[in-house]
Amino acid sequence: MHSISILCTVFAICAVLLPAFGSSSVVSNCPAGATCPISGSSTATSITSTTTGKTTENNNNEHNFLKEKPKDLQTCQRKSADFDKCIVNAYQNIFSTWKQGIDGVPHSTPIDPLFVQEFEVIEDRENITPITVKINNITVTGLSEAKVKSVNFKDNEYDFKMTYLVPKVRLNGHYTAKGNVLLLKIDTSGEMFMEILDGLYTVTTKVMLKTLENHKFFNLKALQFNVDSIKDLNLHFDNLFKDKVLNDNTNAVFNDSWRVFFDIFKPKIEAEINKVLLAHFRSVFAQVPAEFFIADVATAEVASAPHHDTAPSTAHSRNIKDITHLELQQPHAAHGSAKAEEKEHKLH
Repeated sequence: MHSISILCTVFAICAVLLPAFGSSSVVSNCPAGATCPISGSSTATSITSTTTGKTTENNNNEHNFLKEKPKDLQTCQRKSADFDKCIVNAYQNIFSTWKQGIDGVPHSTPIDPLFVQEFEVIEDRENITPITVKINNITVTGLSEAKVKSVNFKDNEYDFKMTYLVPKVRLNGHYTAKGNVLLLKIDTSGEMFMEILDGLYTVTTKVMLKTLENHKFFNLKALQFNVDSIKDLNLHFDNLFKDKVLNDNTNAVFNDSWRVFFDIFKPKIEAEINKVLLAHFRSVFAQVPAEFFIADVATAEVASAPHHDTAPSTAHSRNIKDITHLELQQPHAAHGSAKAEEKEHKLH
């Protein structure tokens, strides 16, 4: 059973990390001038991945973006009393309306379904039975069903904190595994699926405005993704062992122990998803002018210029944490207190 638990750990790592590629094409490095707030490096586990699909290409000579506001996109007024509710509906388009990409914009990448070419985990830590697991031809579905619960802005600025719920994300793929299990050499392959149920997630951003072709655009400088909670994780791998009883029992161990594995590898999961969301949100904000989301965006920008050191005063920003660019890069004591406030939502 101890050896089965070792195999269980490795496959659980694969399963929980895969949802990181459900939002957009993966970027291995942040573009120049930007900051990826969570490192994806790991001294214990080596992970590589490839995602299919084209990315949005923007440069000074050709900037492809929406010239007219989509009729189904709700535009909000920053100074309006119902701004909080309005912006939730507007930002919902990032997940639902544009799940197949943005109409009229070349190189716009679909997010549902998403096709991941390959994902590999190599486990070779000391005192752990070495094994390599590769999953390929993966189809990810369900991300367009994300429901935005809240979007909070800093006063007179455009940094925002978004909380959203995804009822179910499902992955189907083909895996190969090679290594040693139960003191025996294993070299097997088969089909797998994984479902994440009722995941609650938070995205915190650093956003600035830029002007291109007489339009304002949100320039996403940094993004930090956190998993607040998930309700359940269902896993199944066919053909782990030729013996059906042993195969079923191993899958049962995977499912019974998912909380332990998820908690251990949660920082790595967040780092991988962070890269994907950074690329996806940047793509959307580069293609949709800011005034299509917030009509008085230019007015708010002017108003914020002489008041950077004043305290927030509007109702919708009263409870918003003041998250600076530095805090997004490196948490410190002040950021730690914010984490404590969210403790009840964390997995233990």
